[in-house]
Amino acid sequence: IRSHIKMMKLTVLAACLASAAAFAPAARPARRSAMKMAVEDMPGITKPLGLFDPLGFSKKGDAALVGYREAELKHGRMAMMAALGYFVQCVYHPLYKGASMSNNPFEAASQVPALGWVQIVAFASFMELMGILAKKRPEYMPGDLIGSSEWVDNSDEGWLDYQNKELNNGRLAMLAMAGLMAQQAMGAGYSDILFKDILFKWAL
Repeated sequence: IRSHIKMMKLTVLAACLASAAAFAPAARPARRSAMKMAVEDMPGITKPLGLFDPLGFSKKGDAALVGYREAELKHGRMAMMAALGYFVQCVYHPLYKGASMSNNPFEAASQVPALGWVQIVAFASFMELMGILAKKRPEYMPGDLIGSSEWVDNSDEGWLDYQNKELNNGRLAMLAMAGLMAQQAMGAGYSDILFKDILFKWAL
């Protein structure tokens, strides 16, 4: 009888353990660390160019590759905001009495008061601090400041598509801002077309 009771206790204990295990968090699939990520595994390789690296930056090692991706995302995000602000600020500028400021960003930079520059530097420093703290996470991915990689990974096609769009829009914005700034520096202004006489003559 004692052996029978002991067997029943073991059976009940095993059932309890099994039910508890059902509520335990599932094991997460193993991921490749950002420091060991191959360029072929990274978002941003899209048609029509595919893997476009004529200067061979992707062959300089894993640490360099992560650094390049961080720089690309950071500059792309800044360029997208700058491109939007470039055209918005000429019609809507709620800060620093924007109506009296120049639409030329080179001139407007000198018109921003000292307190405005303090705010700009403080915000940039805060974002840099967020980046430094984010890098301490064990599953940190380049440019992931809020920990999105802990909720979803590149096996999710929707997430991968979002990253590709961000990278491609950032790349386009960097080229656009380079063109806008060059055009502004050469006196054409953002509302004009540099070399328009040549372009229109060629088009006609």
